[in-house]
Amino acid sequence: MSDQQMPGADQFMNFWSDMMSRSGMPGGTDSNENSKQMQRMFFDAWAKACDDYMRSPQFCQMLKQTMDAALSFRKQTNEFLGKVHNQGQNPSLSDIDDLASIVRVLEERVLAKVEELDAKVSEMSVRVGGRPAKPQAKEPSGSRTQAKKTKKTKKTKKAKKKGARR
Repeated sequence: MSDQQMPGADQFMNFWSDMMSRSGMPGGTDSNENSKQMQRMFFDAWAKACDDYMRSPQFCQMLKQTMDAALSFRKQTNEFLGKVHNQGQNPSLSDIDDLASIVRVLEERVLAKVEELDAKVSEMSVRVGGRPAKPQAKEPSGSRTQAKKTKKTKKTKKAKKKGARR
């Protein structure tokens, strides 16, 4: 920003430059090197002060208390929400995960049994007919295409009944 936008900037800079020159510290002149040295000294002092503060036993104790309070709050919140779920008879995430794993195991067992039965049927068809049965790709009964086909067949049956009545 220019000095026109900050009318007190010149006075501020003059004050600090005058003070630095009186104290014998660098920065009394307008040298770029002196200002960088001053900046470096300031940042070094600030870093040391922050480091000392953050390593102090009081800060570490306060940080520990804050973290303990946050963990305690999280635990209480989880317990409260668990009670709300139980009282509302809503399933919790662990209940849903348990149910999903049970369904997954059942699915694997059913698929293994179906494959076993398919092998037995193929073996029996070889014995009876002399050639293996061709596997037919069937859609699951709960699929959308199956449901659409069922609706179409119901509509065509209704249309045929109406045509037969006329």
